Parts: sequence; C-alpha cells; structure tokens
Amino acid sequence: MQKTEDVLFQYLKDILYHPDQASLDIKALPPEFLKLGEGMCFLADCVREARTFATAMAKGDLSQQPPGAENVLAAPIKDLQNSLRHLAWQTQEVAKGDYSQTVDFMGEFSQAFNTMTRQLKERSESLIAEKQIIEAKNQELERNLELVMTLTKFTHNMIFIYSIEGHDLLFSNESAEWFCKMRPKTSRKVLDIILGKSDEELEEFPFWEMAVTEEEEDKGTKYFGVESCSFSWRDQMATVHILMDDTERKKKENLMYKLAYVDPLTGLNNRRYAMDQMKRLMEEGTSFVMSFIDIDYLKYCNDTFGHKSGDEYLMEIANALKSLGEEVCRIGGDEFILIQTGISAHNQDEHLEALRAMLQEGSTDKPYPKSFSFASLEIPSQPEMSLEEYIKRTDTKMYQYKVQHKKPLKDMVYQDHRV
Repeated sequence: MQKTEDVLFQYLKDILYHPDQASLDIKALPPEFLKLGEGMCFLADCVREARTFATAMAKGDLSQQPPGAENVLAAPIKDLQNSLRHLAWQTQEVAKGDYSQTVDFMGEFSQAFNTMTRQLKERSESLIAEKQIIEAKNQELERNLELVMTLTKFTHNMIFIYSIEGHDLLFSNESAEWFCKMRPKTSRKVLDIILGKSDEELEEFPFWEMAVTEEEEDKGTKYFGVESCSFSWRDQMATVHILMDDTERKKKENLMYKLAYVDPLTGLNNRRYAMDQMKRLMEEGTSFVMSFIDIDYLKYCNDTFGHKSGDEYLMEIANALKSLGEEVCRIGGDEFILIQTGISAHNQDEHLEALRAMLQEGSTDKPYPKSFSFASLEIPSQPEMSLEEYIKRTDTKMYQYKVQHKKPLKDMVYQDHRV
C-alpha cells in the first residue's frame, strides 16, 4: 500500500505540473493528514484559477473575471491586468490625439512608450503648424485667384488657356470670347498661330508678336503682343496666352519709321537709314559693297516735260535698282546708294552696267533718254578709314564715270515734241 506521504507529494507535483488532472481523495487520508489534504486542495484550486486567469491574459483577453481576494497567488496577475487595462485605455487616448499620456511601469517598455508619445506630440504640433501655414496660403491664393478672375473680366487683353496635352481650351476671358464671336475668321487664324507654337519655342521666347490680316469686311492688319507661359491649371499642365492688341502702337511705330527712314516718293529707305545700316555693318565687322548711282538727264526731264514725268522716270530707275538685291536707298533728289554683302565691287559694277544698258535700250519710246552713272567700292571687314571717307571716294569715282560715259544731250537723237 502506497504511503500517505507519497500520495500527498504526488498530488503536490500534479498541482504544479498538471493542475487540471490533479485529484486527491480527502476521505482516504488518515485523520492526522486531513487538515493538510484540505489545504493542498485549496492550493490546487488557487493554482487552477490563477493559471486560467493568466492564460486568458496571455491571449490578450483583459476582460476575464479575476479570482477572489482569497487567492493570493493571483494577486500580482490581477495587478498586471489592471495595468494592462489602463495601458490599453491610454493607447486609445493616444490614438484620439492625446499625446500627454505617459507610462511609469514596465521598465524599458515605459521608456519606449513615453518616447513614442513625445515624438507623436512633436510631430502633431509640427503638422498643425504646417497645416495653419498651408491654410493661410490657400486663403491668400483664393483671394488672389478671385482678384485675378475679377481683373480678367475688366482687362482689354485677351486670355486663352489651353491644355498642353490635347490643346483643349480650358479658359478664356470675356475679351477673348467677344473677339472670337465678333471676328470668327480672324480669331481662328490667331488661335492657329498660338497652337502652332511649340513648347520649346514658347519657353525660349515667352514674349513674342504676331501680325494677322483680318478676314472680315473691314480688312486690315492686326498686331498682337503675346506673353505665353506654362503652369498648373486645376491639376493639369496648361499654357496661358495673354494677347495685347498692339495695332495702334505698331501703326504709329511704322509711321515714325517711315518718317525717319523711308523716302515718301519711292518707298525706298532714305539717307539716314543707309548711313545707320553701313555703320552697323562696319561695327559688326561685315564686309560689304557700296554703290553710288546718279540718274542722268533727270533735270532735263523735269524742266522739259514736267515733274510728273520726272517722278515717273525716277520711279522707273528705283524699281530697276530693286532688282539687284539687298538694300536700295534714295539719298538725294537723283542719287541712290546700293548696299550689298557677299559680292565684289567688280561684279556689282557688271550688274549695274547691264542694267544701265537695258534701260537705254528700252527708252526709245520716250521723248527723253534714260540712263544713270554709277561706281562701286568695297568696304572690308576691318575698315582702314571712316565711312565718310569711303563715301567721298565712291562719289568721286561715280562722277569720273559720269564724265566718261554720259552723252551730252546735243548728241542724243531725242527731241522735245513741243519744238
């Protein structure tokens, strides 16, 4: 028969290692071991309760009902449950944005938790500050946008906004809409020019000009100054084109140019223009040929047949000289200057001589002879003298030619039809 001491020792081992299987028959114990057996059964109940309670907590169940106060084995576990419940509540508060929560137990975990809440608090404060700045900027942008939209309604400039991808019209102000409605054909030409500009062109030349011939009844040329730039418009990349009607200014500019640089009779550039052009070529280091042309018999034509015939004669010479190329300028009553690059003085004289012969041959149907005298001089890329000296030499050379080649009127077969 097994000794009572062995039975109780085995029961104690079962309580520690197999509490769910531990069992003891109290009635079978000798009287002197009865009290001990009852105490061991109580211990077994406490161990089982504490084990069940701890197992539930290990699985994350903090709602488990704790053992009673008489179970002193479960007291530390109950304290742990209370701490974990409080920690769970603190975590929920942190999730709601309360970063003032701190933990003063659990050692290193407390340090990590408190560091996390402190960093979250700092990050939250930083985000709030950034949000306030962004909100202030958004409010300012909204005010600015409202101001811009208001200004676009009252500006006379036309504003078109097109998407970069697809060239879809995203916005146009009232001035642009009115122009498209009142000038449909002209506006179509304007928009074709705008949409024909590449992104590279607009990036390199954001300020540019366009001239458009109007297709409506009151035909004329419209001039526009255009400013173009790319930007983000409502979450897509777009290009804004601001068109300023520059017609009146351009007309005045053209008029001033004509008054300053254009001969009113022939439409050719005048002496001032010729001087500026030659000075520019010399400053740039570009060689060119300067030719002086003097009309023969113009005074005879004016005095004998009237200034109307003289003007016709002068215009005929001017148009003939235009056929030779680049710059033809009228620098006096019967004097012209021809400026050309990429040619020698000898070749230029050959062209002028051929033109002179053609005029003489074609003048037989007129009651006055047609001809001109000329001379050419090459100005090198590195001039050796002033422009005035080159002009003086060319002029002298031209008069030498006139003396040698201009025939006296008495030797001409032409006669005044009135004689």
